Amino acid sequence: MFIRVKAIRKGTKPPVWRRAFIPMEITFAQLAFILETVLELPLTDRYEFEFFQEKDRMVEGDSPVLTIRDLEFDYRNAVKTVIKDWVLKRTWFTFCVNTEGEAQPRYRVEIEGAAQRVLLGSEREPLDHPLILKETGPDVDPFWSSPQELNRKLRRTCIVTEGEAEYPDFASVCEQVRKGKGIRICSERESQGGVLRNPETEMSKEIHDRIEQLQKRIDELNKEIEARKAEAARIRAGQNTAPAAEPENKGPARTRSVEDLLKRYRREDLTSLAKDYGCKLHASSRAGIAHELARHILEPDFMRERLLELEESELDAFEGVISKGRHFPGQDEMDRLDGFLYLDYVGELPDGTIEVPEDAETIYGIICAGGYRDFHRKARWLTDCLYTFSLLYAVGRTDLLYRLYSLTDRFKTDRAEFESILKKIPDRLNPCRRIGDRIVAEGASEDRIYLEIEKSQRNVPWYIPSESEILDYAENDYPASEPAYRRLYDFFLKETGIDKKDCREYCSKAYDVFSMGGSISDYMEYLNEKMLSFRSDRQTEKLVKAVTETANSTRMFELKGHTPKEMLAFAPLIQPGMKHKIVPMSSTAAKLLEEGREQMEAMGFDVDTDSTGTVIPMMGFGNGPSGGMKTENRKIYPNDPCPCGSGKKYKKCCGKKL
Repeated sequence: MFIRVKAIRKGTKPPVWRRAFIPMEITFAQLAFILETVLELPLTDRYEFEFFQEKDRMVEGDSPVLTIRDLEFDYRNAVKTVIKDWVLKRTWFTFCVNTEGEAQPRYRVEIEGAAQRVLLGSEREPLDHPLILKETGPDVDPFWSSPQELNRKLRRTCIVTEGEAEYPDFASVCEQVRKGKGIRICSERESQGGVLRNPETEMSKEIHDRIEQLQKRIDELNKEIEARKAEAARIRAGQNTAPAAEPENKGPARTRSVEDLLKRYRREDLTSLAKDYGCKLHASSRAGIAHELARHILEPDFMRERLLELEESELDAFEGVISKGRHFPGQDEMDRLDGFLYLDYVGELPDGTIEVPEDAETIYGIICAGGYRDFHRKARWLTDCLYTFSLLYAVGRTDLLYRLYSLTDRFKTDRAEFESILKKIPDRLNPCRRIGDRIVAEGASEDRIYLEIEKSQRNVPWYIPSESEILDYAENDYPASEPAYRRLYDFFLKETGIDKKDCREYCSKAYDVFSMGGSISDYMEYLNEKMLSFRSDRQTEKLVKAVTETANSTRMFELKGHTPKEMLAFAPLIQPGMKHKIVPMSSTAAKLLEEGREQMEAMGFDVDTDSTGTVIPMMGFGNGPSGGMKTENRKIYPNDPCPCGSGKKYKKCCGKKL
């Protein structure tokens, strides 16, 4: 079994990360070796895994160096602890190494999922070594080299083999790899390492004295927080107040500005952010760029627009940080603050705490005093409606969009306010364009495709979804709650072993194909290109049934958002006694349709695997070059590779000439 992880280097903007497959049945000592190799850190047994929520750390040996910050953590033996007992129940952990000399980066490692068997490459061979899948970062990175070269090294040195239930320390893992034995896994291996030390019971009197001092400092900070909460409340109320007096204590200073946070980043990272934010730079130094970028980020209009990308719950979390002041966050809070951390409206400080800079808090208070939260709620709902509009209709009048927008009972908005909000939705958040009195999906606006869609739309009433349907479409890109799509999703998940992300992708693609009038054969071609394989005829029959039901349950542009099944309530789509005909466009699709012919005909479909095929003679040596020529007929379909060897599809090569 392998797990997919994403290691994000802390303190980088834009984020620098590597995604990789890691074997599951290993210990934390073995995982340390693999991560140090994948992340190109020094090979050392002075590593540390931290599970912040559980207050546990994994280290090598039994003598962790404790500091005042370690009071709340238990320490466990990485050599005797198996990772599957931890990573299957958690979503992230922190990994770092402690070496003398140059400081090494720390990484937040997110656990993205597990797979029984990973197949990669055109030959679909099982993965048997750690593998880097993807990375993002600058062209020249001070810590990382070419992932291609590193993958070749991992393939050569870290082959995964099944072995006995051993518990090698870090030095032994290095020695096994050096001798060509790779990474030894064992599915029967169980964790044997308990708690090495409980710092709370072993701290010296000197440390406990320092704890008492820290508690006094916390009490002082709490008083400061209360004062600043009152100040923030006055700002939101629009009152002009004098700045609060600086505290007399000499404790850690508060982060005063967004600029303070930006100054921590490299010049190239700041330049990249400026491009992303549409900030025209005049300065060339790192400090100058940080100053100009901070001014841009703190423009009220910029903040209003960027926060439209975030959910209401994320804004609630941000206001929670303002209320609490500097504090150690929980994982759920960090997840909801991700957008604010990226925008540097929240700072993650070196000691692990988070805080809102004073200037970001002030600007947020100003826009909220002008009714921003109410606007945000209505604008977010309108973007959900626009997204659903693009998926259901592709083109329609503005009145139709207003009908969707008016479905919610959470607030009331008249037509004038609706029009005002619509104008304020930025293009990058709007999947549609307004052309006269039409709302048009962005893709359909190119080459005036929307005019052809309008001509094809049936003379039936528009389908109007419920509020919950709109939220479903906006969140998932397809109707994930529709029973037919749930069954298709379950089929992929249970029958093919692919991860949930790919299951969602395959369902979304089904909606793309069928909503635009594509055929079952088109979708089968897509699955064929994805190289999905099935172990039995039973699986193939289940797939054909699930795909057919999905096609009949998909809302189509041509049907004004109705499904083919629903259209039967308006008028028969075909004459009585006639059947829908399904034809294949490739040999693979033809095989699938033949295998499911009996079931599809019982459902009222006519399967025709002959009309789209072309029989052509193929010549070759039947018994090798010394034997005679042999001729046989072969049926070629339009999307099959052309037999002439050009590499093109038959319909775009020799088939085009016929």
